[in-house]
Amino acid sequence: MIGSNARSQIDDLIDSMHSIGIGNTPFIEVDDGIYAKIEWMNRFGSIKDRPAFFIIYSLKESGDLDGKTLIEASSGNTGLAVSGIAKMLGVRSIIVLPENASPFTKRSIMENGSRVIETPASLGTEGSINRLKEMVSTDDFIWLNQHSNTKNSDSHYYTTAREMVDSMGVPSAIVAGIGTGGTITGIARYFKEIDPGVRVIGVQPAAGSHIHGLRNVSASKYRGIIDRYGHLIDEIVYVNEDQAISEIRRYYEKSGQLIGISAGANLYASRLFHERYRKIFTVFPDSGEKYREEIGPLI
Repeated sequence: MIGSNARSQIDDLIDSMHSIGIGNTPFIEVDDGIYAKIEWMNRFGSIKDRPAFFIIYSLKESGDLDGKTLIEASSGNTGLAVSGIAKMLGVRSIIVLPENASPFTKRSIMENGSRVIETPASLGTEGSINRLKEMVSTDDFIWLNQHSNTKNSDSHYYTTAREMVDSMGVPSAIVAGIGTGGTITGIARYFKEIDPGVRVIGVQPAAGSHIHGLRNVSASKYRGIIDRYGHLIDEIVYVNEDQAISEIRRYYEKSGQLIGISAGANLYASRLFHERYRKIFTVFPDSGEKYREEIGPLI
């Protein structure tokens, strides 16, 4: 339970988030008994808008950002969300990313007014985090730290999951990709409180596969949210790129909507479990527009 003052602060935060076009995204039936949150409808184009706003707004309101520069490592949606929200809230920001991040991502982040620091592609995002940690050893920077900041999970507990239950009630199962762990744990926390029997299924890349936004958390040393809330995940399913992309094409042919690669993985996994769980909630974290080269021909 939280006190009335804390509840009021959270409600004010959510109202402010909604006022700039983040949250209250469509929640629709995308297949028989499978419902997905359409998260590219957020202001900056992905589900990462929610945790980025929760963290940045809270830091700004507390005064912890006064005179400081916000810094985060991200090669994709989090970088876009942080740079856009920081600009709207009048906060300086730096995004550290691998040099092989997409030109679109780099350009968009810089257009939002953020400074971009590139790290060797061979080191991946963890190399970017290591570079960032060298910088935050001084008092000039505040690290968003999406992999360990509990407000990442909180953003989905207080908004994504609430919006789901308000629209469609309680599911038999939740299927969601695991990246930082914020989305799946926040939704799991909310629904497990309502009904401990709700099954929570995490989606990770199969061995040797790369799916944007998802990772094998057992191989990462940055896993604070999973270490805290991972016990709420009942089962893991592994999906490869071909399976995710085939699902993207199938869904595009059916609906005319181009979903992102992690969304394809979530939908593929949801369909695997559909015979076992008749009402499944999942998320489509972003659209497929920025992944067109990887997706290839749609039909």
